[in-house]
Amino acid sequence: MNEEYFNQLYEYSRCLLDVHTADVFGITRDRTSNFMFVMKYYENEDLHSYLDKAQGMTCWRDIVDFLWGASKGIQIIHENGLIHSNIHGGNLLVENMPDLISEQFDIAEEKKFSMLESKEVYQKSVHPEAFYTSRQLYFPELINI
Repeated sequence: MNEEYFNQLYEYSRCLLDVHTADVFGITRDRTSNFMFVMKYYENEDLHSYLDKAQGMTCWRDIVDFLWGASKGIQIIHENGLIHSNIHGGNLLVENMPDLISEQFDIAEEKKFSMLESKEVYQKSVHPEAFYTSRQLYFPELINI
């Protein structure tokens, strides 16, 4: 590992601090010395799984909201000088299923509108230059940066 590798890793970590990108808790290394991001578990998995579970019950408003969030995440990546080279439904993660999938469609729509009116912006409290891990790792390269 060299300084260029850690600089690239730092740029990736800056992208991951935005609300429109996947929640990442830290970086770890397995027994084979491969580095991995430790991410939040997304119960609804990716866009493909989400659409399979929705079985055609997704309204246009939810689709537009999802596309807006995905495009904002891509914008954040580009603003940090990076490129996402493999965008597809399998790597777009879905936070939570909309309420409208319930059997009581009109009640769910009402609930969704009231939630939209009281929407608050979520800011993560993560230091932009920190590397968080679940166990101690030694990176001598970071000391010299």
